Amino acid sequence: MPEEKEIEAIDPPRIDRDKCTLCMKCVEICAFDALKPASTLKSVDEIFEEVMKDDLFYKSSGGGFTVSGGEPLMHPEMTLALLKRAKKEGLHTVLDTCGHANWNTTKPILEYVDLIMLDIKALDNAKHKKWVGVPNTLILENAVKFSQTNVRMRLRLPIIHSVNFWDLQYPKDIVKFAQSLGKNIVGIDLLPYHSFAAKKYGNIGRKGYFDNFPNILTEELQDYKDIISKGGPWQTTTGGLIGVEQQ
Repeated sequence: MPEEKEIEAIDPPRIDRDKCTLCMKCVEICAFDALKPASTLKSVDEIFEEVMKDDLFYKSSGGGFTVSGGEPLMHPEMTLALLKRAKKEGLHTVLDTCGHANWNTTKPILEYVDLIMLDIKALDNAKHKKWVGVPNTLILENAVKFSQTNVRMRLRLPIIHSVNFWDLQYPKDIVKFAQSLGKNIVGIDLLPYHSFAAKKYGNIGRKGYFDNFPNILTEELQDYKDIISKGGPWQTTTGGLIGVEQQ
């Protein structure tokens, strides 16, 4: 029998992320199509060419157009253009934001928004600065300004180990905060942490800050949900499934 050749280990090509300038040259010359851009530049017309393909679904489901991110208010001109176009097309519109934005550029956008989904990661300023990197002062100020418009709001609460889980004072404080914002608050959504994005971070050579944090199960937030749902007339969900009755 012929002697079997020892298979040599292959050292695959690697991207040196420290030297990467995002020029996309490696994508262009990759013979095996193994590298792909994660995003592409599109005009408002190009975006809505795709959006309006699902027009019948929006009409039958009650859905619409959501501007999310990243953070859409970091690009106020584009966000305004998109929402104007959505309203022109007769779509229900949602702005999904962390609220850390300049009010002067944000206020004109709200004329074209039917619902604001506002992230509230921590009400304690020191804790917010520790985990997010910035104070929450601007966010809470904008939350009050949002509430003084006619735009409905949902508060979105990411629940993460060591940040605001297990801490039942957090939902109690959220109830007081939501009550202070008044009738515009129509929903509060508990968002249990999960590590679904870890693979995406790996694909772009980044390490997620919370990679080693444990996932939180829906049932672990029942006490949170009970406290919040009893605190006001708003809809309370776990996982943010708006319009879906949850047990």
